[in-house]
Amino acid sequence: MQKENEFLNNIENRIGYSFRDKGVLLTALTHSSYVKGDSNKCEYNERLEFLGDAVLGLIIGEKIFRALSGMNEGNMTRLRASIVNANALYEVAINLKLGEAIRMGLGEIRSGGREKKSILADCVEAIIGAVYLDGGMSCAVDFIDIQFADIIEKAMTHLSEKDPKTKLQEYVQSKHIGELKYEMVSESGLAHAKEYCIAAVLNGEVIGTGIGSSKQEASQQAADCALDKIKEKV
Repeated sequence: MQKENEFLNNIENRIGYSFRDKGVLLTALTHSSYVKGDSNKCEYNERLEFLGDAVLGLIIGEKIFRALSGMNEGNMTRLRASIVNANALYEVAINLKLGEAIRMGLGEIRSGGREKKSILADCVEAIIGAVYLDGGMSCAVDFIDIQFADIIEKAMTHLSEKDPKTKLQEYVQSKHIGELKYEMVSESGLAHAKEYCIAAVLNGEVIGTGIGSSKQEASQQAADCALDKIKEKV
């Protein structure tokens, strides 16, 4: 018990929030593989991840709504997606060194689970859900303000830039180098936590792939990856 308390205190110091109910933090740090085959062992973090995803989306959405009164719905959605995505969540997880803290099964550990983007990103959402449950919306806002500060600033800085899909399409058209399209490679995950892999295809050749929690996010990442590759070839 003492070791567990020391472990949780260490995590609280990293995230900047002290839980009244330590159990909810422990649940947020527990991957489903940890309890595989023993559903009575303890709870795992998928339900908290679901809640955290909703809380994060709401908080970021409200920030955008209040800060940018003249922005239309489409651009607000695109801006939110540039902040609320697997890459941003993964960045937060790396900063908090969550990989070493997540409780997971031995098989998952052996397969590189502590470095998997999806597992780390899901854990951040679960922690947001846990903070919200334990301390309310104001505490969740404080957590996001601190942990997502650089991500939000970067997104705002690049607000006036064209998105990767637009830049890639304009480049292909200006160079007259063929037909560009996007193809679904795979779709996985539960209904509330889908993960899509999409490829950017030029003249039948895959020039970039992207992974995201939405098809739009995945295709934007694929386009971003393709931009560098296509310019090297032309």
